[in-house]
Amino acid sequence: MAVKQLKKKTKIRRNVMLDQDKEEAMQRVLKEQGDGPNSKSELINKALGEYLAKQASTKFLSFLNQKGGVGKTTSVQNVATGMARKGRKVLVIDLDPQGNFTKGMGAYNPEAPSIYEVLKGEVHPRDAMVEVQGINVIPADLRLSQFEFLDIPGKDNLLKIRTKDFDFSKFDYVIFDCAPSFGKLNLNALSMTRSIYVPIQTEYYAMEGIAQLIQTVETGKMVYGNEELEIKGVFATMYDARRNLDKSVLGKIEEVFEGKLLKTKIRDNVKVAEAPIKRQNIFDYASSSNGARDYRDLVDEILEREEGAESNEC
Repeated sequence: MAVKQLKKKTKIRRNVMLDQDKEEAMQRVLKEQGDGPNSKSELINKALGEYLAKQASTKFLSFLNQKGGVGKTTSVQNVATGMARKGRKVLVIDLDPQGNFTKGMGAYNPEAPSIYEVLKGEVHPRDAMVEVQGINVIPADLRLSQFEFLDIPGKDNLLKIRTKDFDFSKFDYVIFDCAPSFGKLNLNALSMTRSIYVPIQTEYYAMEGIAQLIQTVETGKMVYGNEELEIKGVFATMYDARRNLDKSVLGKIEEVFEGKLLKTKIRDNVKVAEAPIKRQNIFDYASSSNGARDYRDLVDEILEREEGAESNEC
């Protein structure tokens, strides 16, 4: 009875309170409070406060490097599934028109809605979302390559607009797999991101495009007023400690990204390359491989940077 009366009194606040998850918070507070002395308005504010606090706790991460072939998508796949193995609820939004993350996770279905339909406003994000390998995914495929040609105003902020009524509070982490290029798709990711992680292959051309990447981040800050946007970590991929070149490049990376270089290095490992072909993450495909060990360490290090505490074992 109390819930029914409360709904009636809060009709004017329907746009704020009465979607499913906000209403669940409201009913939980009512149940805990019982017939206590608090006014209905106080109870509503308490429920809304709890909901918004949970929403604010969701962390938005982008994996970004405008140079292709550096292990970005592979890293997203293994970091996301590694986080899930540690009890985190993870959503990955594939923003790369190549759709390699989607394919590598076994989430590709040309008949199903994708992030492209979400951006066009034809599909709600929850209707494009699929669950695979313990995480949720909003997939992408070649349809997304048409995004740059859409005649829609405000395209560099469209994702934020299309997801404004999507409940991200269900997730501990929302991860964007960005395209290896400079464009409006990546700006869409940066409009919502707080932490950027940059995989860099330890090779001769490793620093190619880094200046542009840094400029992209600054553009994201300037265009969206997103002062919290920052490169939170840089990590080496395809690393071979036996090669002097790898050590030299690592030193240069540390010099350019002072304080950002993560301790974990993803070693050059054939199992890491094979896993996506089998539509598996490294932990399922080869749990005792060097690649699995390295990605476990990387997950731990990222969680420590994001949460300030050590995590449980995968």
